Amino acid sequence: MTNAAPIIETRKASSVAGNVLRGLAVVLVVLLFAGLHYLGLLYNSLFLVLLVAVPCASLVKAWSAIRRELELRLIRRPFAPEMRQHLLQCFNRCLFWLLLALVLDLSMIPIQFERDEYRVIRRTLGGAAVALAVLELFPRKRVSLWLNLPFAFGWLFFGTQLVRVLGPVSADQCAVLSAPFRGEWYVFQGGRSALLNHHYLIPAQRHALDLCKLNDDRTSHGDATKLESYAAYGQELFAPADGKIVKVVNDRADEAIGGSDEENPVGNHVVIEIGAEKFVLLAHLMKASVVVREGDPVQHGDKLARCGNSGNTSEPHLHLQVQNRADFDAPDLRTYPMLFSKVRRTRLGRTELLALADLRRNDRVVPAEESK
Repeated sequence: MTNAAPIIETRKASSVAGNVLRGLAVVLVVLLFAGLHYLGLLYNSLFLVLLVAVPCASLVKAWSAIRRELELRLIRRPFAPEMRQHLLQCFNRCLFWLLLALVLDLSMIPIQFERDEYRVIRRTLGGAAVALAVLELFPRKRVSLWLNLPFAFGWLFFGTQLVRVLGPVSADQCAVLSAPFRGEWYVFQGGRSALLNHHYLIPAQRHALDLCKLNDDRTSHGDATKLESYAAYGQELFAPADGKIVKVVNDRADEAIGGSDEENPVGNHVVIEIGAEKFVLLAHLMKASVVVREGDPVQHGDKLARCGNSGNTSEPHLHLQVQNRADFDAPDLRTYPMLFSKVRRTRLGRTELLALADLRRNDRVVPAEESK
């Protein structure tokens, strides 16, 4: 009897220490993925997590089954009162896996893959999510709050990203532009989430778009080391709004594929003042292709330059943004969301003629007058 109190105290201390360690582990996991998010590595990390989770979860379930630690009553009587915690855990984790697969599918760039390869990847993602959801129907007998917290944080994050990306945007907050190109162009980077737009976490580029032109669903054909192999290279670009030219840089060299000018990130560029503290930047232009000068008035549709590969760029494309300052190097530079007027947009296989269109990754867009 004299040893009872010390034993109880020891067990309490051990339980508290265990909870502290579990809490720290949860915090570290959340901080790890937050760090990957801000480094722009979250997509690749989550893709790997989903694929690795299937064999790992299968092995854990098999080991638990051997040790008779699985709770099989969840399948037999899921709504029984004693199964309430297990049912909530199942919902929590299934929601995480399914939203993870949906976010990854939305974030993929199909033109980076062959068609058959893209189908296999999508089926693999979907199959992995379904397999993990099914495995959650066979939980361990003991439900752990700490092991469920990362899943809850995860699906809340994914849900927030999806609402932000898929939700409507107010026209009052946006700058309205006409398409600054002819023919069909593809949004490679763009959208209201870092999972779709690598500019999003940088305030000076948050609402920027990277647009490229495709040839048979590829940005290049033939020798991918030659600029001329890229469909966007040399394409004419036009003023997307009425305004005044306030800045022109026209003498930067076009970088070879694999090269980059990090000291002059926007390379050759044109800036158009379209309103109070509203300036349109068109960047990565071809050397010596700009046909306007500072001080020139322009109307939407006027020719400006040709698409090139100058500045900090991996391949020929147009970087487009509306910003609050004329100078890209301004310390308080911020961007505005953009809407495109009178365009035909194809998104997720659905084509629409829109008076005002917001754009995000994987959208295809054509000026409306060319879609008749």
